[in-house]
Amino acid sequence: AARQTCAALADILLRGLSQDRVRRLLLGLPKAGVLKLLPVDWSRGIRSAASLNNLVQWESALSKTRERRAEGDLAERVLLPILRRLDKGIGEALELGELLLGADAKEIWRDALRASPAEALAMSLQHLRVADENDAANSVVWCSADQLAASPRLAARLIGLSVRCWPRTGGDDPLVPHHVVPRRELQPRSVTAIDRTSFDIITGHARHLVLSRSRRSVRGGLQAASPLWPKEDEVELARLRAPVHCFSESDRLLSRPADAMADPRVSRSRTHWRSALSGDLNPFDGLVAPNHPVILRALEQPLSSTALRLLLRDPQAFVWHHALDWRPKEFARRPLVLNQASFGELVHELIAASVRQLDRLGGVQKTSTDEREQVVRDAAAVIEASWPLERAVPPATLWTTTIGKAVDLTLHALKIDEDLPHSLDTWTELNFGGAANPVGAPWVEELDVVLDGTGVRVIGRIDRLDLAKSGSVARITDYKTSKPELSPDHLVMDGGRELQRVLYAIAIRTLIKPGRVVARLLYLGTPLTTRPLESERLDKAITDLSAFVTAATTALNSGFAIAGPDAFDKYSAYRLARPADLQGYLADKCAALAVANAPLEDWRSCP
Repeated sequence: AARQTCAALADILLRGLSQDRVRRLLLGLPKAGVLKLLPVDWSRGIRSAASLNNLVQWESALSKTRERRAEGDLAERVLLPILRRLDKGIGEALELGELLLGADAKEIWRDALRASPAEALAMSLQHLRVADENDAANSVVWCSADQLAASPRLAARLIGLSVRCWPRTGGDDPLVPHHVVPRRELQPRSVTAIDRTSFDIITGHARHLVLSRSRRSVRGGLQAASPLWPKEDEVELARLRAPVHCFSESDRLLSRPADAMADPRVSRSRTHWRSALSGDLNPFDGLVAPNHPVILRALEQPLSSTALRLLLRDPQAFVWHHALDWRPKEFARRPLVLNQASFGELVHELIAASVRQLDRLGGVQKTSTDEREQVVRDAAAVIEASWPLERAVPPATLWTTTIGKAVDLTLHALKIDEDLPHSLDTWTELNFGGAANPVGAPWVEELDVVLDGTGVRVIGRIDRLDLAKSGSVARITDYKTSKPELSPDHLVMDGGRELQRVLYAIAIRTLIKPGRVVARLLYLGTPLTTRPLESERLDKAITDLSAFVTAATTALNSGFAIAGPDAFDKYSAYRLARPADLQGYLADKCAALAVANAPLEDWRSCP
């Protein structure tokens, strides 16, 4: 424990502050001195995913969560002075060790600093030899046979008693072979004789002796026992015997098939194995009882575009996530780059903050290029400081580069709309079907948005809405930070992958009822924009989506919670829950899955 605490302190001094490093250090430090005053709830309110990579971020995080702690600012008064000294780096190594570490850890810390400069603490701690607190004569010893022969024990276990392993066979010295100098002149006794002598000494002193050997070599081949092995006392045990005393529960079940089959876990695993080898679909593939109450309850909840995509393209994952409440594991480790979803969220937040500020200046259309750029950069500065308090972000230099890329995409998004007429009202990040919107939005109250003919409620957030002051025309914008995989001019729903535009249009028609709705998909950072959905194309898309959802819910209510095409995507978030040999599983079940998915295949291939 003392060495772990020293390593945690060295990690902070060499690599800088972070939430993980500070928490690891505080867990190992003794609750003495000033740390005795640190309240137990000092971290209440601080999100575990927050980076907190510098002192300013720690000060902001602690001050913002002050009201959630029982003793107010006590945690700040105790912790911040320590963090300020830790932030100074390796120059404070000796003083911080004396201030924070316990008695045992201090000795290790001093020895490490004496052994090498403070900049090499990581290496010196790794190679530092520390005296064992326990007496060697009263401790279990792991050593070679000749070392054990020099200090024999009353209880010993010898392992590796296989042929050619022990006793070892002698050979020529590679530098002075036997034909140059006879090996007995260099070594009067052979290695084999020395090993036999060690064996005699160990067995002669031991009152309790255990011998063991491996039946197979590292290559998997059978190997014979050592000549020292007591073959006359060996008893061959049949693999299928019923042992009198079982080593473990697994050993008992292995040796007693009747008991194993009575165990529901074993019988179910055997059933699953037989089902996996069968080409027909079964409950292990997602067949459930028709109109299962858990599935009906999941379909009654408002569904986002992400949930609808699962329903349409991977019903099995939809049941896992929304009916059984399974969630893919999210790792909050500090990334080198933001993943695509997080970067898209960053750009959306930056666009929303910029548009809100530009509305106070008269709107996007009435501001100059310089004004827009200043507004975007001010909003980016706020996000650059606030995001590390809430989530894991890349290191400082890479984080600044990421913010710069988001600023460029935001300026591109605003530049496209600089020629819009002034008789428009603009909103960003408008919620529908769920959370309420702030005052001034086109709708404030929580109204249900339902897909026609399906009974399925939808929920979401519109990236941007431009509404004519007369209320006759509404334009919806869905921003994308990725690059289009298909020709964007012909993209409508992409087989259920791109549903936002259609859902946004349904929400606007339900909540505002304008005379005309235009829904566009805008890819930022590229000169490509999609042909907006409107008029007959939009009407057909809404009708097709309702029919698609109806077919998917009908199949799910009929008991087919089976894998769809997205289940076999290389980067599926639910890959860990699938069979390990996914391609082999698909080969075995391909025909059955094709028949079960046939009612949805036409919709899944639509543009």
